[in-house]
This record gives sequence, structure tokens and C-alpha cells, in this order.
Amino acid sequence: MVAHAGRHHTRFYIILITLVIGGIFILLLSNNDEGSIDLTTAAIGILTNKSPEADKVVNSNKEAVKNVNKNSNIIDLALNFDKVPGFKQTAKVSNMELRFDDLSKTITVNDDKLEMNNLGDVSLNIEGFVGEFDFSGVGLSLNGKAKRIEINEVALSSPKDISIAFENLNYYFIAMDSIELTTLSLDSGSGKLNVDNKLEYQLQNEEIFIDSYTGKFVVNKRDNSTQSTLNLEGEAAGLGVSGESLNLNLG
Repeated sequence: MVAHAGRHHTRFYIILITLVIGGIFILLLSNNDEGSIDLTTAAIGILTNKSPEADKVVNSNKEAVKNVNKNSNIIDLALNFDKVPGFKQTAKVSNMELRFDDLSKTITVNDDKLEMNNLGDVSLNIEGFVGEFDFSGVGLSLNGKAKRIEINEVALSSPKDISIAFENLNYYFIAMDSIELTTLSLDSGSGKLNVDNKLEYQLQNEEIFIDSYTGKFVVNKRDNSTQSTLNLEGEAAGLGVSGESLNLNLG
């Protein structure tokens, strides 16, 4: 009788364990969207809870995904165009070179008039400029502060920021290695556009809109006797092109 009772209890425990295991598998199946048991996920979950090293790997992967999503709308672009944009806005420029021979305009530096008599062609270099940028007139207007100013390789130094201002200066060349602009609009013109170093477009009578542009900005009025040449190379949050041969919207 005792042996019979022992076998009965053993059978009972085997059935109970089988039911528990079966219940766990059913629970895993019900929680899985694809109707299959993901043992890899379960193993990773166990490691994450018990292993600091596994925590570091998971957190690193999450951060990488966040960075990819954050930068997913950034567009790399290079533009050669025959129209100069008109805009007036506050801008930051790390380094700017300005060439001109218009000595009739007044340039003030720290509220003093800059004397440029008999200089002929002038090369003005401005570093660390922050202030108002105005391309909406005949020439270029600036009003802001800079870290350093150099005229024909002669530097003007100051322990503090240097204020500089001029209006409608008729320049023939300007190059900025990095300018930050909230928006940039270009009237209908022709040229060449390269996007993300993969797609190249020939532009003919197209209008261009660029959102949140950061990068190079070069205008040369002397290389071509009939029109100015604009060169941009940088990145933007959005890009729109509309005209006769192309309609493009990116961002």
C-alpha cells in the first residue's frame, strides 16, 4: 500500500510540473506578436537584468538609434547657381573674406570711421562675426561684432569684441567658410545641384528654397562678365526646387 501511494504522489508531481511548464510556454506564445517563442529575446532580457555589461550594450544601441533618428532629415548639398540670394537676418560666420574696390562707402570699426584712401582693391577678413546680414540691397550690409578684423593683411586687434558696420558695399567677391542661416531663397536661375553626393540635377529657370542652412557661401562677380556665380556647400534641414524642368521637395 505504501509503495502504491508513493507512485501515486510521484505521478501527481510529474503532471503538475508538466502543467506549469506548459502554462509558461502558452504565456510566451500569447505575448509574442508573431505567435512564436523568441528565445533570443528572453535570453537578452535575462542578461539585461543580471549583467551590467549587457545593460551597457543595450543602452549604447538605444543611443545610436536616437542619433540616427535625430539626424535623419539632414541633407548634404552642393549648389552652383547664377543668382545671388536676397535676405536679411541675424547670422553667425566663423570666417569671412570680402573683396571690393568701392571706397566710397563708410566702414565703421568700434564707432570709428575706417580710412581706406589710396588702397585700391581691399581685402577685408572678418573672424567670428555675429550680427545682422543684409543682402537685400544693391550690395552687402553688415552690422555686428567680430573677434578679429584684418584689412589687406593688417590686423586690427582688441581685447574685446570689435564692432563693425557698413551699408550697401559693392563687393565683387565674398567667401564664408561657415554661415548659419535660418532660411535661404533663390529666384529663378540656372546651375547645378548635387544632393547627398548621389543625385545631380541640372537646373534651368528653377526657384530654390533652403531651410536651416549651415555651410560654405561664396559669391564671385568677376569670373563671369555677365552674371554672378553662387556656390554653396553644406547641409540643410529642408530643400525645395520648383521650376520648368524640376520639382523637388526634400527634408
